[in-house]
Amino acid sequence: VDERGEQRRSGLGDVGVGAFYALSKDIEALAVSVALEVILPTGNAERGLGAGKAGIEPVVILARRFGWGELHTNLGASLLAEDDAFVYAVAAALPFGDWRITGEAAGDIGDEQVARVGLGLVWAPNTSIEAGLGFNAGVTGVSPNWGAVGMLTFEW
Repeated sequence: VDERGEQRRSGLGDVGVGAFYALSKDIEALAVSVALEVILPTGNAERGLGAGKAGIEPVVILARRFGWGELHTNLGASLLAEDDAFVYAVAAALPFGDWRITGEAAGDIGDEQVARVGLGLVWAPNTSIEAGLGFNAGVTGVSPNWGAVGMLTFEW
């Protein structure tokens, strides 16, 4: 039983598949991208592992490099039938060689406010591919206690 009195649960949640387009790639000044993610209801909503419905997430991404690293901000919407929400994220990345250590605060504001903080590691062996793994922890009462996120990005 977790701190909210609910049974602990684990398993695969909903899966998102998306694409993004870079409007400006000049990260030294300000890189701007737009993204669209399709949310597939692969998680078991009855067990609290997903929303139980498909949706889309349009997002605007801003990024800027500073002397020591990068700062990223994502702002958008999560459109899941009647459960729309504003989504946000602020992340910092510290590059070293082909790798980046990332830290992120993210969440969504809708009927409930879900917020999480996380750490991740991204590997970019060249300019066309990135693979990453991250872990996050919930910081509000309705947020999942923890989660894991994987990503694979191809550019052409």
